[in-house]
Amino acid sequence: MDSLITEFTENYMEKLFYFCLKKTGSNNEAEDLTQDISLNIIAALSKGAIPVSFSAWVWQIARNRYSAWADAKHKKIMSVTGSDISDYELEDESMDILDGMIHSEQLSLLRRELAFISRDYRDIVVAYYIEDKSVREIADILSLSVETVKKRLQRSRKILKEGMDMAREFGTRSYKPEDINIAISGSTESGRPWSAIKRSIPKNILLQASNNPSTIEELSVEMGIALPYMEEEVELLYKATLLEKTGDKYVTNFFILDKECRLDVYNVLRKGAKERSRLIKEYIEDSMADIRDLGIAGEHIDDNAIKWWLLPETIDYCILNASDGADMDSPPERANGERWGIVGYEAARLPEAIAMGHNGRGNGKNMFWAYKY
Repeated sequence: MDSLITEFTENYMEKLFYFCLKKTGSNNEAEDLTQDISLNIIAALSKGAIPVSFSAWVWQIARNRYSAWADAKHKKIMSVTGSDISDYELEDESMDILDGMIHSEQLSLLRRELAFISRDYRDIVVAYYIEDKSVREIADILSLSVETVKKRLQRSRKILKEGMDMAREFGTRSYKPEDINIAISGSTESGRPWSAIKRSIPKNILLQASNNPSTIEELSVEMGIALPYMEEEVELLYKATLLEKTGDKYVTNFFILDKECRLDVYNVLRKGAKERSRLIKEYIEDSMADIRDLGIAGEHIDDNAIKWWLLPETIDYCILNASDGADMDSPPERANGERWGIVGYEAARLPEAIAMGHNGRGNGKNMFWAYKY
Protein backbone atom coordinates (compact mmCIF):
# COMPACT_ATOMS: atom_id res chain seq x y z
CA MET A 1 0.00 0.00 0.00
CA ASP A 2 2.76 2.46 0.94
CA SER A 3 4.60 1.75 -2.32
CA LEU A 4 1.45 2.51 -4.35
CA ILE A 5 0.89 5.79 -2.48
CA THR A 6 4.52 6.73 -3.16
CA GLU A 7 4.12 5.84 -6.86
CA PHE A 8 0.97 7.97 -7.03
CA THR A 9 2.47 11.06 -5.39
CA GLU A 10 5.68 10.85 -7.42
CA ASN A 11 4.28 9.97 -10.85
CA TYR A 12 0.70 11.19 -11.04
CA MET A 13 0.16 14.42 -9.05
CA GLU A 14 1.52 16.77 -11.69
CA LYS A 15 -0.27 14.95 -14.50
CA LEU A 16 -3.53 15.09 -12.54
CA PHE A 17 -3.18 18.84 -12.11
CA TYR A 18 -2.82 19.43 -15.84
CA PHE A 19 -5.72 17.06 -16.48
CA CYS A 20 -7.86 19.15 -14.10
CA LEU A 21 -6.58 22.43 -15.54
CA LYS A 22 -7.55 21.35 -19.02
CA LYS A 23 -10.99 20.36 -17.77
CA THR A 24 -11.72 23.42 -15.65
CA GLY A 25 -9.74 26.23 -17.26
CA SER A 26 -8.97 27.67 -13.84
CA ASN A 27 -5.87 27.27 -11.69
CA ASN A 28 -7.85 27.52 -8.45
CA GLU A 29 -10.49 25.03 -9.54
CA ALA A 30 -7.82 22.72 -10.94
CA GLU A 31 -6.01 22.73 -7.58
CA ASP A 32 -9.25 21.99 -5.71
CA LEU A 33 -10.20 19.19 -8.10
CA THR A 34 -6.69 17.70 -8.00
CA GLN A 35 -6.83 17.68 -4.19
CA ASP A 36 -10.25 16.00 -4.25
CA ILE A 37 -9.07 13.29 -6.66
CA SER A 38 -5.88 12.70 -4.68
CA LEU A 39 -7.74 12.35 -1.38
CA ASN A 40 -10.08 9.77 -2.92
CA ILE A 41 -7.18 7.77 -4.33
CA ILE A 42 -5.11 7.82 -1.13
CA ALA A 43 -8.17 6.98 0.97
CA ALA A 44 -8.94 3.97 -1.24
CA LEU A 45 -5.33 2.76 -1.06
CA SER A 46 -5.29 3.21 2.72
CA LYS A 47 -8.34 0.95 2.97
CA GLY A 48 -6.42 -1.82 1.18
CA ALA A 49 -7.47 -1.33 -2.45
CA ILE A 50 -5.09 -3.21 -4.76
CA PRO A 51 -5.93 -2.30 -8.39
CA VAL A 52 -5.14 -4.76 -11.18
CA SER A 53 -3.92 -1.94 -13.42
CA PHE A 54 -2.82 1.00 -11.26
CA SER A 55 -2.71 3.56 -14.08
CA ALA A 56 -6.17 2.64 -15.39
CA TRP A 57 -7.54 2.76 -11.84
CA VAL A 58 -6.09 6.21 -11.10
CA TRP A 59 -7.51 7.76 -14.25
CA GLN A 60 -10.88 6.12 -13.75
CA ILE A 61 -11.15 7.77 -10.31
CA ALA A 62 -10.02 11.07 -11.84
CA ARG A 63 -12.76 10.91 -14.45
CA ASN A 64 -15.38 9.94 -11.88
CA ARG A 65 -14.46 12.82 -9.54
CA TYR A 66 -14.41 15.24 -12.48
CA SER A 67 -17.90 14.08 -13.43
CA ALA A 68 -19.06 14.70 -9.86
CA TRP A 69 -17.43 18.16 -9.92
CA ALA A 70 -19.05 18.98 -13.27
CA ASP A 71 -22.49 17.89 -12.01
CA ALA A 72 -22.15 20.00 -8.89
CA LYS A 73 -21.05 23.03 -10.91
CA HIS A 74 -23.86 22.47 -13.38
CA LYS A 75 -26.46 22.53 -10.59
CA LYS A 76 -24.89 25.62 -9.01
CA ILE A 77 -24.78 27.61 -12.26
CA MET A 78 -28.29 26.54 -13.22
CA SER A 79 -29.62 27.69 -9.86
CA VAL A 80 -27.98 31.11 -10.19
CA THR A 81 -28.03 31.98 -13.90
CA GLY A 82 -30.00 29.34 -15.72
CA SER A 83 -26.94 28.82 -17.95
CA ASP A 84 -25.79 25.33 -18.85
CA ILE A 85 -22.39 24.01 -17.78
CA SER A 86 -21.58 23.29 -21.42
CA ASP A 87 -21.14 27.03 -21.94
CA TYR A 88 -18.04 26.81 -19.76
CA GLU A 89 -16.57 23.47 -20.88
CA LEU A 90 -13.28 23.56 -22.73
CA GLU A 91 -13.59 20.01 -24.07
CA ASP A 92 -16.29 17.99 -25.77
CA GLU A 93 -17.33 15.48 -23.10
CA SER A 94 -19.21 13.40 -25.65
CA MET A 95 -15.78 11.99 -26.47
CA ASP A 96 -15.86 8.38 -25.39
CA ILE A 97 -13.62 7.03 -22.66
CA LEU A 98 -11.09 5.49 -25.03
CA ASP A 99 -10.68 8.74 -26.98
CA GLY A 100 -9.62 10.39 -23.74
CA MET A 101 -7.19 7.62 -22.98
CA ILE A 102 -5.37 8.32 -26.23
CA HIS A 103 -4.29 11.71 -24.86
CA SER A 104 -3.56 10.59 -21.31
CA GLU A 105 -1.19 8.48 -19.24
CA GLN A 106 -2.81 5.33 -20.61
CA LEU A 107 -1.38 5.69 -24.09
CA SER A 108 1.17 3.03 -23.14
CA LEU A 109 -1.62 0.65 -22.13
CA LEU A 110 -3.38 1.30 -25.42
CA ARG A 111 -0.20 0.53 -27.36
CA ARG A 112 0.16 -2.71 -25.42
CA GLU A 113 -3.35 -3.80 -26.31
CA LEU A 114 -2.96 -2.78 -29.95
CA ALA A 115 -0.23 -5.41 -30.11
CA PHE A 116 -2.80 -8.10 -29.25
CA ILE A 117 -5.86 -7.06 -31.24
CA SER A 118 -6.64 -8.85 -34.52
CA ARG A 119 -5.78 -7.32 -37.89
CA ASP A 120 -9.44 -6.62 -38.79
CA TYR A 121 -9.66 -4.19 -35.88
CA ARG A 122 -6.04 -3.11 -35.50
CA ASP A 123 -5.71 -1.44 -38.91
CA ILE A 124 -8.85 0.62 -38.26
CA VAL A 125 -7.84 1.65 -34.73
CA VAL A 126 -4.34 2.69 -35.79
CA ALA A 127 -5.68 4.70 -38.73
CA TYR A 128 -8.35 6.43 -36.65
CA TYR A 129 -6.52 7.12 -33.38
CA ILE A 130 -2.85 7.16 -34.28
CA GLU A 131 -2.88 8.43 -37.87
CA ASP A 132 -5.90 10.70 -37.25
CA LYS A 133 -7.79 9.59 -40.37
CA SER A 134 -11.55 10.00 -40.74
CA VAL A 135 -13.96 7.08 -40.91
CA ARG A 136 -14.59 7.78 -44.57
CA GLU A 137 -10.86 7.88 -45.37
CA ILE A 138 -10.37 4.56 -43.59
CA ALA A 139 -13.27 3.02 -45.50
CA ASP A 140 -11.69 4.09 -48.81
CA ILE A 141 -8.21 2.84 -47.85
CA LEU A 142 -9.45 -0.58 -46.65
CA SER A 143 -12.17 -0.96 -49.31
CA LEU A 144 -14.87 -1.25 -46.65
CA SER A 145 -18.21 0.46 -46.20
CA VAL A 146 -18.41 3.40 -43.80
CA GLU A 147 -20.90 1.42 -41.70
CA THR A 148 -18.50 -1.52 -41.41
CA VAL A 149 -15.69 0.78 -40.26
CA LYS A 150 -17.98 2.35 -37.66
CA LYS A 151 -19.06 -1.05 -36.32
CA ARG A 152 -15.51 -2.36 -36.11
CA LEU A 153 -14.33 0.84 -34.46
CA GLN A 154 -17.08 0.52 -31.86
CA ARG A 155 -16.25 -3.13 -31.26
CA SER A 156 -12.53 -2.42 -31.06
CA ARG A 157 -13.12 0.21 -28.36
CA LYS A 158 -14.78 -2.42 -26.21
CA ILE A 159 -12.03 -4.97 -26.82
CA LEU A 160 -9.29 -2.45 -26.07
CA LYS A 161 -11.04 -1.12 -22.96
CA GLU A 162 -11.38 -4.65 -21.57
CA GLY A 163 -7.73 -5.37 -22.27
CA MET A 164 -6.49 -2.09 -20.80
CA ASP A 165 -8.38 -2.72 -17.56
CA MET A 166 -6.81 -6.11 -16.95
CA ALA A 167 -3.35 -7.30 -15.99
CA ARG A 168 -1.89 -8.96 -19.05
CA GLU A 169 -0.13 -12.20 -18.13
CA PHE A 170 2.11 -13.80 -20.73
CA GLY A 171 2.78 -17.54 -20.77
CA THR A 172 6.02 -19.23 -19.76
CA ARG A 173 7.06 -19.59 -23.40
CA SER A 174 7.42 -15.78 -23.52
CA TYR A 175 10.56 -16.02 -21.38
CA LYS A 176 11.45 -19.71 -21.43
CA PRO A 177 11.30 -21.17 -24.94
CA GLU A 178 11.49 -24.93 -25.22
CA ASP A 179 13.17 -27.02 -27.86
CA ILE A 180 12.01 -29.86 -30.07
CA ASN A 181 13.98 -32.18 -32.29
CA ILE A 182 12.46 -32.84 -35.68
CA ALA A 183 12.69 -36.02 -37.76
CA ILE A 184 11.60 -35.84 -41.40
CA SER A 185 11.47 -38.52 -44.08
CA GLY A 186 10.71 -38.22 -47.76
CA SER A 187 11.15 -35.62 -50.48
CA THR A 188 11.86 -32.05 -49.36
CA GLU A 189 13.35 -30.40 -52.46
CA SER A 190 11.58 -27.08 -51.74
CA GLY A 191 13.34 -26.76 -48.40
CA ARG A 192 10.13 -27.26 -46.48
CA PRO A 193 9.48 -27.93 -43.72
CA TRP A 194 13.03 -27.25 -42.54
CA SER A 195 12.92 -23.62 -43.62
CA ALA A 196 9.80 -23.03 -41.50
CA ILE A 197 10.99 -24.63 -38.25
CA LYS A 198 14.68 -23.85 -37.81
CA ARG A 199 14.05 -21.11 -35.21
CA SER A 200 12.76 -21.18 -31.62
CA ILE A 201 9.60 -19.15 -32.33
CA PRO A 202 7.98 -21.56 -34.83
CA LYS A 203 9.03 -24.56 -32.74
CA ASN A 204 7.29 -23.14 -29.68
CA ILE A 205 4.19 -22.19 -31.68
CA LEU A 206 3.96 -25.83 -32.78
CA LEU A 207 4.50 -27.02 -29.21
CA GLN A 208 1.78 -24.70 -27.90
CA ALA A 209 -0.70 -25.72 -30.61
CA SER A 210 0.03 -29.45 -30.31
CA ASN A 211 -3.27 -31.10 -29.28
CA ASN A 212 -4.32 -27.60 -28.19
CA PRO A 213 -6.32 -25.67 -30.84
CA SER A 214 -5.46 -22.00 -30.34
CA THR A 215 -6.34 -18.66 -31.91
CA ILE A 216 -3.56 -16.39 -33.10
CA GLU A 217 -4.45 -14.06 -30.21
CA GLU A 218 -4.00 -16.89 -27.69
CA LEU A 219 -0.66 -17.84 -29.22
CA SER A 220 0.43 -14.19 -29.04
CA VAL A 221 -0.34 -13.88 -25.35
CA GLU A 222 1.22 -17.24 -24.49
CA MET A 223 4.47 -16.34 -26.22
CA GLY A 224 4.49 -12.60 -25.57
CA ILE A 225 4.75 -11.78 -29.29
CA ALA A 226 2.75 -8.93 -30.80
CA LEU A 227 -0.03 -10.05 -33.10
CA PRO A 228 1.31 -8.50 -36.35
CA TYR A 229 4.41 -10.71 -36.06
CA MET A 230 2.54 -13.77 -34.81
CA GLU A 231 0.17 -13.59 -37.80
CA GLU A 232 3.15 -13.85 -40.16
CA GLU A 233 4.72 -16.76 -38.23
CA VAL A 234 1.46 -18.71 -38.16
CA GLU A 235 0.88 -18.10 -41.86
CA LEU A 236 4.32 -19.55 -42.69
CA LEU A 237 3.62 -22.68 -40.63
CA TYR A 238 0.17 -23.03 -42.18
CA LYS A 239 1.58 -22.80 -45.72
CA ALA A 240 4.23 -25.36 -44.77
CA THR A 241 1.33 -27.72 -43.85
CA LEU A 242 2.53 -27.94 -40.26
CA LEU A 243 -0.61 -26.27 -38.87
CA GLU A 244 -4.24 -26.97 -39.66
CA LYS A 245 -7.00 -24.39 -39.28
CA THR A 246 -10.53 -24.96 -38.01
CA GLY A 247 -12.57 -21.79 -37.71
CA ASP A 248 -10.25 -19.24 -36.13
CA LYS A 249 -8.11 -21.83 -34.34
CA TYR A 250 -4.89 -23.53 -35.39
CA VAL A 251 -3.59 -26.92 -34.31
CA THR A 252 -0.33 -28.74 -35.05
CA ASN A 253 -1.07 -31.45 -37.63
CA PHE A 254 1.75 -33.84 -36.79
CA PHE A 255 2.64 -35.73 -33.65
CA ILE A 256 5.02 -34.20 -31.10
CA LEU A 257 6.12 -36.49 -28.31
CA ASP A 258 6.21 -34.38 -25.15
CA LYS A 259 8.66 -35.02 -22.31
CA GLU A 260 6.30 -37.29 -20.38
CA CYS A 261 5.44 -39.29 -23.50
CA ARG A 262 9.10 -39.79 -24.38
CA LEU A 263 9.85 -41.07 -20.89
CA ASP A 264 6.81 -43.39 -20.99
CA VAL A 265 7.95 -44.80 -24.35
CA TYR A 266 11.49 -45.25 -23.04
CA ASN A 267 10.27 -47.14 -19.96
CA VAL A 268 8.02 -49.42 -22.03
CA LEU A 269 10.80 -50.20 -24.49
CA ARG A 270 13.32 -50.91 -21.76
CA LYS A 271 11.01 -53.49 -20.15
CA GLY A 272 11.32 -55.77 -23.17
CA ALA A 273 14.79 -54.71 -24.30
CA LYS A 274 16.69 -57.75 -23.01
CA GLU A 275 14.30 -60.25 -24.55
CA ARG A 276 14.25 -58.38 -27.88
CA SER A 277 18.03 -58.23 -27.89
CA ARG A 278 18.26 -61.96 -27.25
CA LEU A 279 15.83 -62.76 -30.09
CA ILE A 280 17.57 -60.43 -32.56
CA LYS A 281 20.99 -61.83 -31.67
CA GLU A 282 19.67 -65.37 -32.14
CA TYR A 283 18.10 -64.48 -35.49
CA ILE A 284 21.27 -62.78 -36.78
CA GLU A 285 23.52 -65.68 -35.79
CA ASP A 286 21.14 -68.15 -37.45
CA SER A 287 21.12 -66.00 -40.63
CA MET A 288 24.86 -65.59 -41.09
CA ALA A 289 25.26 -68.56 -43.42
CA ASP A 290 22.32 -67.39 -45.59
CA ILE A 291 23.79 -63.89 -45.83
CA ARG A 292 27.10 -65.33 -47.01
CA ASP A 293 25.31 -67.48 -49.59
CA LEU A 294 23.67 -64.34 -51.11
CA GLY A 295 27.10 -63.14 -52.21
CA ILE A 296 26.48 -59.53 -51.25
CA ALA A 297 29.35 -59.45 -48.77
CA GLY A 298 32.89 -59.96 -50.04
CA GLU A 299 35.41 -62.17 -48.28
CA HIS A 300 37.12 -59.05 -46.93
CA ILE A 301 34.00 -58.28 -44.84
CA ASP A 302 34.13 -60.23 -41.61
CA ASP A 303 31.17 -61.73 -39.75
CA ASN A 304 31.16 -58.93 -37.16
CA ALA A 305 30.63 -56.23 -39.82
CA ILE A 306 27.75 -58.23 -41.30
CA LYS A 307 26.16 -58.56 -37.86
CA TRP A 308 26.29 -54.79 -37.32
CA TRP A 309 24.71 -54.21 -40.72
CA LEU A 310 22.01 -56.82 -40.14
CA LEU A 311 21.11 -55.45 -36.70
CA PRO A 312 19.51 -52.13 -37.82
CA GLU A 313 18.22 -53.82 -41.00
CA THR A 314 16.33 -56.29 -38.81
CA ILE A 315 14.99 -53.52 -36.58
CA ASP A 316 13.86 -51.50 -39.63
CA TYR A 317 12.12 -54.59 -41.01
CA CYS A 318 10.27 -55.17 -37.74
CA ILE A 319 9.17 -51.55 -37.55
CA LEU A 320 7.96 -51.52 -41.17
CA ASN A 321 5.96 -54.69 -40.66
CA ALA A 322 4.50 -53.72 -37.30
CA SER A 323 3.38 -50.18 -38.16
CA ASP A 324 -0.35 -50.91 -38.21
CA GLY A 325 -0.75 -50.15 -41.90
CA ALA A 326 1.41 -47.00 -42.02
CA ASP A 327 3.59 -46.91 -45.11
CA MET A 328 6.98 -45.47 -44.24
CA ASP A 329 8.08 -45.66 -47.86
CA SER A 330 5.19 -43.44 -49.07
CA PRO A 331 4.75 -40.50 -46.68
CA PRO A 332 1.75 -38.19 -47.16
CA GLU A 333 1.60 -35.89 -50.17
CA ARG A 334 1.85 -32.19 -49.38
CA ALA A 335 0.14 -29.22 -51.02
CA ASN A 336 3.18 -28.54 -53.24
CA GLY A 337 3.31 -32.15 -54.47
CA GLU A 338 6.19 -33.25 -52.25
CA ARG A 339 5.89 -36.35 -50.08
CA TRP A 340 7.32 -36.21 -46.60
CA GLY A 341 6.48 -37.22 -43.07
CA ILE A 342 7.43 -35.44 -39.87
CA VAL A 343 7.49 -36.13 -36.14
CA GLY A 344 8.68 -33.95 -33.27
CA TYR A 345 10.39 -34.81 -30.01
CA GLU A 346 10.25 -32.35 -27.15
CA ALA A 347 13.66 -32.08 -25.49
CA ALA A 348 13.79 -34.50 -22.56
CA ARG A 349 16.48 -35.81 -20.26
CA LEU A 350 16.34 -39.59 -20.68
CA PRO A 351 18.40 -42.05 -18.61
CA GLU A 352 20.60 -42.84 -21.61
CA ALA A 353 21.26 -41.79 -25.21
CA ILE A 354 19.06 -43.78 -27.58
CA ALA A 355 19.39 -42.12 -30.99
CA MET A 356 20.56 -43.98 -34.08
CA GLY A 357 20.32 -43.24 -37.79
CA HIS A 358 21.79 -43.90 -41.22
CA ASN A 359 22.55 -41.88 -44.31
CA GLY A 360 19.65 -43.15 -46.42
CA ARG A 361 17.49 -46.15 -47.22
CA GLY A 362 20.02 -47.57 -49.63
CA ASN A 363 19.28 -49.01 -53.06
CA GLY A 364 19.65 -52.18 -55.10
CA LYS A 365 23.27 -51.46 -55.98
CA ASN A 366 24.34 -50.51 -52.49
CA MET A 367 23.03 -53.08 -50.04
CA PHE A 368 25.27 -51.94 -47.21
CA TRP A 369 23.96 -48.70 -45.72
CA ALA A 370 26.29 -46.52 -43.68
CA TYR A 371 24.87 -46.45 -40.17
CA LYS A 372 26.00 -44.14 -37.41
CA TYR A 373 25.48 -44.71 -33.72
